[in-house]
Amino acid sequence: MGNVGRGKLAVLIPVGSQCEQIKFLIKKLQPTVVGLIFTDTEPSKKAKEDLLRYMRDNQLCITIYERVIEDRHEEISKQIVCLEELYEEIVKNHQDVVSQIKVDITGGRKWMSTAMTLFAYIKNLEMLYVQVKYTRDGKIIPGTEQMYSIWPYVVWPLQMKEADSFFKSGNYSRAEEIYNVLKDVVSDKDVLLDIRSRWFKSRVCNLLYEFNISLVYDTLLDYDRFLSLNRYYEFKDDLQELIHPWVNVLKEFDEYDNKTKISYLSDEKYFRAVFILLELCGKLAMKKKDYEKGILLAYRKAELTVQSILSVYGINVKEGISEELREKYNSAFSEINMHVYETFSDIPKSPIGFLVGLEILLAIKELGNDIHNRINIERSALKRIRNEVEKRNLLWIEHGFKCASLDDLNNFEKFIKKEVLSNLIGDKNLGKYIADSKKILRFLTG
Repeated sequence: MGNVGRGKLAVLIPVGSQCEQIKFLIKKLQPTVVGLIFTDTEPSKKAKEDLLRYMRDNQLCITIYERVIEDRHEEISKQIVCLEELYEEIVKNHQDVVSQIKVDITGGRKWMSTAMTLFAYIKNLEMLYVQVKYTRDGKIIPGTEQMYSIWPYVVWPLQMKEADSFFKSGNYSRAEEIYNVLKDVVSDKDVLLDIRSRWFKSRVCNLLYEFNISLVYDTLLDYDRFLSLNRYYEFKDDLQELIHPWVNVLKEFDEYDNKTKISYLSDEKYFRAVFILLELCGKLAMKKKDYEKGILLAYRKAELTVQSILSVYGINVKEGISEELREKYNSAFSEINMHVYETFSDIPKSPIGFLVGLEILLAIKELGNDIHNRINIERSALKRIRNEVEKRNLLWIEHGFKCASLDDLNNFEKFIKKEVLSNLIGDKNLGKYIADSKKILRFLTG
């Protein structure tokens, strides 16, 4: 098989009982690759041989792929499978024509044309239709052939409605894919601006959910330029005053070395940025109905809060506690552990998990060393927190593979807020973080 040059064309063509329209199409388009679908009937086979003879007689340098199917309308699904095989084979062997594959929907039986149309719509490929005039005895009148181009985006209002539905349900990746297609094909200027704005938002939501901060940063810069060029000032204020500063801090934090970045959580600006990210992703998880991830993110907020306060007191949960501080707090830690959990334990050297971190904070408080007045937690809360966290850890053992429900998520969120966040962050600051998160969420999903 010969290679297809860059920018060349491939066409998928159904063959019926005659091939005059196909000859016209080939002469007009001059494709380098042709995929033929024909039935096992004699008229279709004869038309195919006539077409191949025409190509040879005119010395057309065309690579031919063939698929034969049964002449049964019930086999429409098999034709679509054959088309997929043809498409994949052409893409594999002629990578330069991936973006230049078109579909002829003219010839063959009506069910064949239907299959070709469905396939073109699924793949978002340009469709071609050759219109002709006939004599009274059913022969094509030479010179009356006209070729029309039909793109799947003629139904863009339906596709946009579908994308909006995906977006509202939290399927941001699928919404992004559809908006991405529509923004390159819709010609109406006002609609196009709306589509591009929705594409930006769905992309940012998708990237945030994947914690891809670097691409979020780049995408928001592009979005800022888009808003500036198109005079969307009412949106631009939200972007510049709230979202850009937040993402800038996130990106700065993300660039620190993984081993040491935890220590930077002692800085309120970094803690706030990461907390808002977790809060925002938790709400996105709720929209996606991914309640298990929502619960995990609620736990991560509590974990982050403990890590942040420990870092204020010079304890990095990844690198562990220094011997000096370990000796200072170990006795109080062990006494708390015995009182709450009825077991004796020393402070582990590293790493320091969430529950151990809470015990260390309580030890700092009980020894009178909470100089920042950040630790408003009591022994009575530790056992409740451990039991709740343990319940989540053992969920699959207790309940099999039952997924978490919305009620499970809401209840866990309320518990973490009451027992951990309010007591370690304070209701005032916590309220500000949540309010900022809601503003960002409204901007991205409103």
